[in-house]
Amino acid sequence: MSDAPLGLVAGGGRLPFVLADAARAQGRRVVAVAHHGETDPTLERHVERLDWVRVGQLGALTAILERAGVVQVVLAGSIGRVRSLTQARPDWSALRVVASLRSRRDDELLRAVAAHFEAHGLKVVAPQDVTPTILAPSGLLAGPALSAEQQKDVALGAQVAASLGAADVGQTVVLRGGVVLAV
Repeated sequence: MSDAPLGLVAGGGRLPFVLADAARAQGRRVVAVAHHGETDPTLERHVERLDWVRVGQLGALTAILERAGVVQVVLAGSIGRVRSLTQARPDWSALRVVASLRSRRDDELLRAVAAHFEAHGLKVVAPQDVTPTILAPSGLLAGPALSAEQQKDVALGAQVAASLGAADVGQTVVLRGGVVLAV
């Protein structure tokens, strides 16, 4: 493993903390870039270094990671949609990325940001690459085995969720008796 620090692009929520702590437990140094108004400032106690940017300052964020000698970067945490639309301060790098998009959907935007990082020599890694225990194991975790009807709901739910995800509509569905109750 390289001596280079892990770059952590931090949004809101607990995931940046989980990843920072897991990387440090593996003996890795962590350099984080946090987003004003999104990231919990106490993340500073969990990383070697914490710098701040505004949502949309992609060039500044990239420069911070490059100066720190980061080779791998993980994106973790949420960026609120309303804040990203109303309080973003896009720099030239962000404007170039946005101009290259065919749509403004989340998935396409994240892929374009990842491509930007990769073009700057920053390999984007998945959270489970930093800490494999973040994913639940497959199979039954608790409670009784699913009935045949519940198994059908799960299969249908997987199809509906995949369709919604492809349309960038949502990530979760609730079904009962073959009927979608919520998205």
